Amino acid sequence: YADSDVMGYYVYYREGKSANNGTGDSFVFCDVNPETVTLSMSKPGTEYTISVSAKLRNGQVFSLGEPITVRSGEYVQKGSQIPYAWIAQYRLNEYDDQIVDDLDFDNDGFTNLQEYLNGTNPTVADQIPAITIQNFVENKTIDYRATIKFTATVENVIDGGAIHWFVDGQNVGTGDSYTVKNAKKDFTVQAKYMDGNKVVIETETEKVTVKKGFFDKLKAFFRALFGKLPTVVQEYLGVEIIDRVFP
Repeated sequence: YADSDVMGYYVYYREGKSANNGTGDSFVFCDVNPETVTLSMSKPGTEYTISVSAKLRNGQVFSLGEPITVRSGEYVQKGSQIPYAWIAQYRLNEYDDQIVDDLDFDNDGFTNLQEYLNGTNPTVADQIPAITIQNFVENKTIDYRATIKFTATVENVIDGGAIHWFVDGQNVGTGDSYTVKNAKKDFTVQAKYMDGNKVVIETETEKVTVKKGFFDKLKAFFRALFGKLPTVVQEYLGVEIIDRVFP
């Protein structure tokens, strides 16, 4: 048949993995050249089967290709990290095709992407947990074989949440503090507040450089002989952060 014979198209859809072009399916009838077709898939995370048929002006209906199976809730707008089903759930799709990841509709200081990742409602102001390493500095230098203790604080704790410490990207333990002893190489430290295996919020990464020169190692050798290897305590004094070293 010719394109001019087509009146429009039936788009059939049903929950599950089979479609039979009309028998028991929901459907939408659309014009010959539709820009978009909206299907009401009300169950997020559910498989739906979709098929398309052409209706001719003489009343005949022809199936166009094989049915396809999709899972509702998996569609993501180009440039977005948030599933469209979540956007529709909170009626954020009323903003046309605008990418809403970086917007904050409830003005609680957290973007929609953060709200999605944390499982919170983007239309209700929430107090999402925040975590910091006390007296954080991005880069610091310590003596060879020094011991340094890091402490983290969390605001707005959640049930089941715990602080996890990561050294050089590896999870090395939980608790309010973590101590690196006898440091001989450079390393990075980061604290993450986690709910089970899910990261709720994390700190910036602190980079620690260890002095490894010949005289640094010689000094550490003699300190160790007398039990005087240094312990670094990071302190905030007025306008600057300093490292107080106790031999």
